[in-house]
Amino acid sequence: MNLPWNLIVSLIATIPLTISVFLFVRQWHRERRVLRLAAELGLVILCLVFFIGGISTQLGTESPFVRIGLVILAIMALVIISFPFVLIISAIVTGITLIRHEGLKPRNLLSLSTGLLALFYPLAWGLFQPQTNNSTLLTIFGIAYTLFSTAVAFISILFLLYVVASWLNLIPLHRKHYDYIVVLGAGLSEGRKVTPLLAKRVETGIKAWHKNPDSTLIMSGGQGADELVPEAQAMSEYAIEQGIPKTAIMEENRSVNTLQNIQFSFDIINAKGGTNPNVNPHVLIVSDDYHVFRALLLAHNNGFMCDGRGSRTRLYFYINAMVREFVAFLVSQKAQLAKPLAIVLGLELFVFIIQLVS
Repeated sequence: MNLPWNLIVSLIATIPLTISVFLFVRQWHRERRVLRLAAELGLVILCLVFFIGGISTQLGTESPFVRIGLVILAIMALVIISFPFVLIISAIVTGITLIRHEGLKPRNLLSLSTGLLALFYPLAWGLFQPQTNNSTLLTIFGIAYTLFSTAVAFISILFLLYVVASWLNLIPLHRKHYDYIVVLGAGLSEGRKVTPLLAKRVETGIKAWHKNPDSTLIMSGGQGADELVPEAQAMSEYAIEQGIPKTAIMEENRSVNTLQNIQFSFDIINAKGGTNPNVNPHVLIVSDDYHVFRALLLAHNNGFMCDGRGSRTRLYFYINAMVREFVAFLVSQKAQLAKPLAIVLGLELFVFIIQLVS
């Protein structure tokens, strides 16, 4: 049977899109708490571009389907092209706003400094051209700059994947019932009061509890050196003030960091559910929207099954905090990330050496 050429092309264009959608959906259902989820979404977008391009070559631009596809492509191209510039400007503007609201502190300079570096970094490219400069010193500087640029590009791609995966993990699974809702603690005000930031975490946990009224709220947070009571106690008191019955709350008051929040909370969950070890309880981790994905990664890396829910924060605070969380992610994964980066840089350096010798 001889198939029309336009049908063959259409089928060929459909295959990569179908496979990429299948891989993304499978990853979504198997495990969302990985950067791979964001990478597979990017693959879906690329395959969609290929699909629309393949169909348009056969149907012609007069087809309504092709016109809609071309509009989608134009919007996607505009978003992709403008995204880096929007992100840089947003980082600078929100960084200035953060300093005005929170003060000039080192931890508040991350988004501003990152935005400024991203803005002025490309300007240095014209100073270093390792393939054409006759000066040995400039050639060395050029090679170093190119290798450094590769490392920056590697980290930038990781940051993009981290942000997209973080957003994807904030999408709630409305049909899923949770047995335990773990609210992660944060510093207290005046030694015993929840801060507005922590109050939003607790309120997000309360909203999740109302949707799962037979679940247990676990307030997780130990007592810092400058705190009069454990964070878990202050959070529980705040939740009770909001109408949550005391019997629905448990406290984990030993943890001093995010990993311990998760580990000690699951100790409580496992102890309470130990009579039926064959049933895995459904657990929801609640934290700030910028922090919840790193918490989920820690849980995933330590074998704890859970989903995440994020409380909203102001944009000027969110971007700086997201950069801080990404830096923490890089530090925690430095051994795993150093290997592929070293291979890429080694190959690039090898090419430079071959060019200089020849």
